[in-house]
Amino acid sequence: MPLKQRLPKLRGFHNRWRHEFVVVNLGKLARFEPGAVVDADVLTEAGLIPRASSPIKVLAAGHLGHPLTLRVDRISGSARTAVEAAGGSVELVGPQPRDESVTRGKAAARATKRAAKVDAAEARAAAGPAAESTGKRGPRKGATAEPTETETPATQPTATEAGAGAAERPARRARKAAAAEAPEPQPEPDGTPDNEAETEDSE
Repeated sequence: MPLKQRLPKLRGFHNRWRHEFVVVNLGKLARFEPGAVVDADVLTEAGLIPRASSPIKVLAAGHLGHPLTLRVDRISGSARTAVEAAGGSVELVGPQPRDESVTRGKAAARATKRAAKVDAAEARAAAGPAAESTGKRGPRKGATAEPTETETPATQPTATEAGAGAAERPARRARKAAAAEAPEPQPEPDGTPDNEAETEDSE
């Protein structure tokens, strides 16, 4: 037989880390007396779960009008609110997840980047305007940066260079004025001989 026919056929995806919870609705807990402690053993005796070793999760279906103390593995947010509103309390037993947020995939990367941006904004706000002026970004367009007293910018000329430039300015101005006042050379007429040889030939 071909290899593809000899291999076992596994239909679908089977998650080996899947946790199966036994669901108990909040309305079914109304049979217990007010102030009672409801745990896995009590639920097993009442016939609400098959065995005490099963992880239990309480959902908010139904109504609970008296206080109870629940000792379960998981509970929904609305069910916790209903139990606390009735005067009861919730105690989570067994191993709990590290964080309720997404910890893998693209959603986790986006959440991490968003949290980093929020932290950076809070840090800038806490540091104040002085920290913002010393950031990596330069001054805005149209704004002039004034040099401080402690540091001298590289583009600012020194005292020696400034003195030398001031001494050369009158000389440059005099040269420009002389060049402007010099008469322009007049073009020679067409009939005027250019040299002595041509003058002798013409005679």
